[in-house]
Amino acid sequence: MARLPRITYADDPTILGWNMMNEPRNEHKKGAAELQSWIKKVSPFVKRQAPNQLLTVGSEGFYQASNCAASQLNPVPAGWPFATGQDHLPNHALAAIDYAGIHLWPDVWSRDDRPWGVRWIQAHAENAALLGKPLVIEEFGKFVGGIYDRQHTETAGRQLAYYKGVYEEVGKSILGSGAIKGILFWRWKAADPTIVLGSDDQAATLDTGGKVFQQVIAPFSERVAKAMTDPKRPIVKGCVPANLGTTPATLVIGSQPQLQPPPPAAKSAMAAQ
Repeated sequence: MARLPRITYADDPTILGWNMMNEPRNEHKKGAAELQSWIKKVSPFVKRQAPNQLLTVGSEGFYQASNCAASQLNPVPAGWPFATGQDHLPNHALAAIDYAGIHLWPDVWSRDDRPWGVRWIQAHAENAALLGKPLVIEEFGKFVGGIYDRQHTETAGRQLAYYKGVYEEVGKSILGSGAIKGILFWRWKAADPTIVLGSDDQAATLDTGGKVFQQVIAPFSERVAKAMTDPKRPIVKGCVPANLGTTPATLVIGSQPQLQPPPPAAKSAMAAQ
């Protein structure tokens, strides 16, 4: 059997990007300033290790009180979101951060009303447009059954309805050239059906044959895939299509990631041969 070529993570074309940390938090008195300082210091270092891959913070997307809309946008108007030290806009405004990422856990945050969830997504999409960077909902899940310390149990019907609402909002952006460019749900049973985690993870797990996957995720993925292969699709503002048939794409670090074609000199040299 032929051996696969050895390749470093930084050169792996199947890796889109990296989180600096999963849900970084700093609950010290000066936690927000310390977390911002850490992102500012470490993000350029990570980019130097993997210059052709994207980088984001990995945070949930909470705001500090210095943001005048924090009390309306955070899951609760005061308290624990401020204690995380996260401050979405400055955290993602740094030059080495290529895209903005957020999470959405309505049950974990005890905020499962769908209007708030849509507002959470829309607010961060507006932030991403302001930053000139794409937005990805990197973690999203809705539970079924008993969850944490909640006194009630969530039904499969409520899970399905919530998924439909979230994916509809994301789809409008992706298919309409908005700031939201992707969504990742947690979690897919088919990824490794042998894994057994805690009851909370099991409550969020989606089966391929289930209604959420069949009625929401599969059709959504098909629509997006079809749109992305349409030669008449609109070009994203600020990006130049790469000629991937002749040379690997090179990521240009700036206000927003771009794919650049081979330089003219390289093309003429090839033609001369």
